Amino acid sequence: MYNFRDISANEGIFIETRARFQAVLDDFKYYAEVLTIEAGNAKTKSGKASSYTRYLIRLIIFYLESNNDGLGNLSSFESLKKIEGIKYAEGFKAFNQESNRFYSATISCYLAYVTHKNTTNEELKDGDLNFFVK
Repeated sequence: MYNFRDISANEGIFIETRARFQAVLDDFKYYAEVLTIEAGNAKTKSGKASSYTRYLIRLIIFYLESNNDGLGNLSSFESLKKIEGIKYAEGFKAFNQESNRFYSATISCYLAYVTHKNTTNEELKDGDLNFFVK
């Protein structure tokens, strides 16, 4: 059972979670910024990527508080499926509506990020293999 609630960016659990996953969160934020620019949704620097990053931290907290199996690498499809599963939990729909759907938008952006990271990594591996085979 998830304990959906407001979590301030000043709370210890938020700060600790951000520090624990800092490298991937920074990469996610950069990806979200690029996505926003490419979509033409921002003429100037938007705060959307920062918001998505903060909401992702909260989703991580919700997951970790309710599950004993951890998350591992946040760039993996395994972690994505775990975080994505939150949207089917009891109470999520109402909580998401109260937050103007930022949680579901964050999950969608996180899905795009993980897919991009894994596709890019596979393309790099394929390129390396093709280079050495020739």
